[in-house]
Amino acid sequence: MMLAPRIFRRALAERSGSVALMFVIFLPIAILCLGLGVDLMMLFTERRKAQGIVDIAAIIAAQSSSDPERAAREILAVNGYDTITTVEMGRLEGEDYEKAVSTKTEIEVIAGRYVPDPDKNFKQRFVPGQTPYNAAHVRMKKKGQYYFIDHFIDAPMVEVSATASRQGRRRCLHLPGLVRDRGLPVLRAVEGDAGVPADRCT
Repeated sequence: MMLAPRIFRRALAERSGSVALMFVIFLPIAILCLGLGVDLMMLFTERRKAQGIVDIAAIIAAQSSSDPERAAREILAVNGYDTITTVEMGRLEGEDYEKAVSTKTEIEVIAGRYVPDPDKNFKQRFVPGQTPYNAAHVRMKKKGQYYFIDHFIDAPMVEVSATASRQGRRRCLHLPGLVRDRGLPVLRAVEGDAGVPADRCT
């Protein structure tokens, strides 16, 4: 009758394997936390790189009065982004839509007019669709990527935007990192590129 309580008490007092047991339990948690930290840092870098490229795309789109959307898409294409417009995305359904969300970069280019009125909020200075065009707004959205925890958590969407304008005869032609491709200035971004400043104009 007293044998069972004694065995139970001895089991509770046993400490020889407790360290190994705790190590086995907490090791996967530590690895998961480490992977989460690395993936969040990579996602931040991915967004930073995308913002730099969209900044340049907006500058080039603002310079192209004939077809700003084509100009912006060429900038993104030369930097490795397979683009699809918001209008084209809206026409897809079912599996085609899901595939496009996972593999394509959605882009929206809006031409308009920018008036540098200090009395207005920055966002109110750009008027979409107003002519004559002197500015462009570029918005880009793509599926983010996790490398370690993609089987546990879906990566969020990376969405960035930029607005650029041209004033008078000023042209932004001397931006660092730009090269010529079929007569159009394009950016060859490198990994971790934070973008090119838009203050180098002539």
